[in-house]
Amino acid sequence: MKKIPSLALAGLLLVNAATMAADLQRVEVEGKSKSPARTDVAKACPTVLADLEEAMTAAFAREEQSGLVDVRFRVQDGVVRQVKASGGPRAYRPALQRAVSSLDCQGNGTSGVQDYAFQVEILAPGQLASGGRRLALKQLPKEEAVRSL
Repeated sequence: MKKIPSLALAGLLLVNAATMAADLQRVEVEGKSKSPARTDVAKACPTVLADLEEAMTAAFAREEQSGLVDVRFRVQDGVVRQVKASGGPRAYRPALQRAVSSLDCQGNGTSGVQDYAFQVEILAPGQLASGGRRLALKQLPKEEAVRSL
């Protein structure tokens, strides 16, 4: 006897679900997939190496560590925004973020928003490269450049 009300209720639910499905309207969502960050930072910011080296002078005087720091930033209409530094010696990150924030970048001639990602290799005084530079810019591997800012 208890099965009859259960079947009746199930039938009503199925009819109600079919009516609701008929009332649904089609919705289309359009969007652009997240493109990887550009890794050609020297093209967009031609003086990046010299600017970073100069801005990092005080940090170099305090720290004698080497390391590899990942840097990501966004250029929006020619202005550098949302700078993030990760990895490498923690002591260098704030100085790198300030230095990148003050870069003069043209954004590769594109208007709107463009993300960039690169690595900064910092050399300890005993490891100085030819020309006495303490910094070297490196491209991020492509799989790392896909990560969002």
